[in-house]
Amino acid sequence: MMPPCGTFDYVVIVPDDPLSSQWNLQLRESLQQRGNELSDKRLVGYSPSLTIQNVGMRPDTPEWQKLPCVQLSKITLIADSKEFAQVAAFSFFLQSELFAQLRSGDRVHLSRGSNAGIGISAFRQEPLLFAVGAVRCVPLGELVKVYVPKSVWEAERIIQKEYPNYRFPEYPLGIHVGDQKTLLYKGYFNMNGYEGHVWDAINLADDWDCECMAVSLEGGYSVVVANSSAKLLAHGPQEFIKWKSHSVFI
Repeated sequence: MMPPCGTFDYVVIVPDDPLSSQWNLQLRESLQQRGNELSDKRLVGYSPSLTIQNVGMRPDTPEWQKLPCVQLSKITLIADSKEFAQVAAFSFFLQSELFAQLRSGDRVHLSRGSNAGIGISAFRQEPLLFAVGAVRCVPLGELVKVYVPKSVWEAERIIQKEYPNYRFPEYPLGIHVGDQKTLLYKGYFNMNGYEGHVWDAINLADDWDCECMAVSLEGGYSVVVANSSAKLLAHGPQEFIKWKSHSVFI
């Protein structure tokens, strides 16, 4: 697990011109500094800007061929100062339609957890519009909940009484939408007006303890767009632009 300086947890209100304007992100929660760079810094600082660049159809190159063949937007977070940022900028890719469908005033959360998984969620007033990627690290609202159920950990502990070194190679995700729920390693779900897909549960055998999934409001967001963006967040290229004067941990 990486230290806090490699993570971030931001919130932003979408500006009047979402695709052309610079978005000004802020930390979702205030940070108490401890005088230690590993805990005080964040990957791109406390209040980076976000830019959106449409880059066209997915390239047909080896690094891209297993990813969705869709129109791409390059999302870049740019640090506002060097003081509390590990890198000068950080970029990743989404399907273009995901952010293109946002409106001025929508609230967007972007997080990178200690396992390097990136999650994004968006709200219009209170309803969740969508959540993609490592959704457990972003707010999902009151209706939607995603977690590894306590019963899964209890089942593992029961087995370990006879086989002490045993661990489940993969942990399923409990997905609750209101009064409906399901337990999935992979697959599609549709509950109480939301639909989505789990592409990757938490797979410790591959040293990947981060989910890849999407959930979106029916009629409000395309599950296809959300699914493509989730895959791009989990497995797409990322770019770290370092400060020129010294090396950084990422």
